[in-house]
Amino acid sequence: MAAVGTFRPAAAGLGSRCRCFSAGAGSLRPGQGPGGLANLARAKAEAQEKGRRRRFRDVLSQPATLGLLAVAGAGTLAIGYYDGLWLPLLKDAQTAEQAASPVSSSGSSRSGRSLLAPSADRWVSQSAADRLARGEVVVLDGVLSSKELEQLRSELQTLAAAPGGLQLNPKVQAGNLDIRTDRVNYLRESSFSSSSASSSASGQATGPLCSSGSTLQLVHDSLRSLAFDLQEGFAACGDSSKKFLVPGWSQLSNYSQGSGFYIWHVDGFHFPLWYWLMGPYGLYLFLQRGAVRRRSITALLYLHEEEWPASFGGALRVRAPVVVLHSQGQKVEEISTSPDGCSEILPRGGRLVLFDSHTVEHEVAYTQRERWALTVWIHQ
Repeated sequence: MAAVGTFRPAAAGLGSRCRCFSAGAGSLRPGQGPGGLANLARAKAEAQEKGRRRRFRDVLSQPATLGLLAVAGAGTLAIGYYDGLWLPLLKDAQTAEQAASPVSSSGSSRSGRSLLAPSADRWVSQSAADRLARGEVVVLDGVLSSKELEQLRSELQTLAAAPGGLQLNPKVQAGNLDIRTDRVNYLRESSFSSSSASSSASGQATGPLCSSGSTLQLVHDSLRSLAFDLQEGFAACGDSSKKFLVPGWSQLSNYSQGSGFYIWHVDGFHFPLWYWLMGPYGLYLFLQRGAVRRRSITALLYLHEEEWPASFGGALRVRAPVVVLHSQGQKVEEISTSPDGCSEILPRGGRLVLFDSHTVEHEVAYTQRERWALTVWIHQ
């Protein structure tokens, strides 16, 4: 009995020690306890992320990778230069003197004439340059005769009916119908030929759309030669630094009846100094907007009928002073502006409008009648 009695306390002590060992062993198991599994998963994810960063740095440090990035960056900048400056301007640009030459670059004779300075005193070109330097919009009426406008209407209707004669402007092609709704054709020397126009199965024009010697060619050449008259006008005003470039094309635009418009905008692209902080992307923007940045003067000539009452709509609205130059009598007429500083210019046929679209905000109001205009952007 004594032996049995002495054994029980020993057994009880052993059981107590076993329970303590089990509890202690359980507390040492990884992941057991509040937040243990979450901490383990977080540590694993951090280790994997560090591994990925290390591998990425290793790849970037390879000479082949650095060379590939340099080639890709140079290619992107080259695309920006090609699309933004070379193609729209420098590819076939001419100096003001070349654009006014009676002989084109292909050796054929041009049919253009001076639109600003028919007289020897050149009062119109000098006055236009002086007013443009002040930030004003210049208007000249009667640049085209009634006979020329009548011939133009016939030619424009033929062009509009030809496959590929007019295309939706690039903004509409991109799906944006909230900015402008006109159809356009970019006229070049190759647009005029004695042969008839041909088109592909897709409807795109593949040949000349206008006959050589047409009134439209006369207007195209005359509008491009305008740069020389303005350059001479600025020189007469004491600014000989104005040296203009003229693109090889003019933009023919057509606003259809009851729908045509172009919202308030400026054509220029201002490039603030902080853009350079964007590094290579800032340089890409600088090149991609190269031609737009160099626009200096917009020359706009209306090609439809002379009589255009206000009820037809389609007015050019500008936020700048407007003056009308009358060569006969050398008079300057100032157009009144609304209280908000907005002026309206009705698009009468044969009317020429000159302004700095880089700084002058402008819009085209809704038109209730078909509206035609030819535009040349003169670049600095």
